[in-house]
Amino acid sequence: PDPRAVRACARFGVDISEQRARQLTAADFAAFDLVLALDGTNLMHIEGMAPADMAHKVRLFGSFAGIGGVDDPYYGDAAGFDLCWQQVQTGAEALLDAIESGQVAP
Repeated sequence: PDPRAVRACARFGVDISEQRARQLTAADFAAFDLVLALDGTNLMHIEGMAPADMAHKVRLFGSFAGIGGVDDPYYGDAAGFDLCWQQVQTGAEALLDAIESGQVAP
């Protein structure tokens, strides 16, 4: 991960230093209950990859919290990574609430 993201997450007590990204694959649509996009551009690409019978699994992460997309902090300064943390935290709490209330099937 970006060193600025590692520092931002560490400030909130989360160690992401060993995280590694990978490309989404066609097999992921069968393997996972939800495939979440962080912004509208990624949502469009993921929807384009999704088999028709699995398109219902694709959601915009921030939609659970009513925040839309998560801002990409990459081209900004360190403050953008703190904002991104806050958006992800808000979205994660709302997603958990949606799962626990049965609005989203696990």
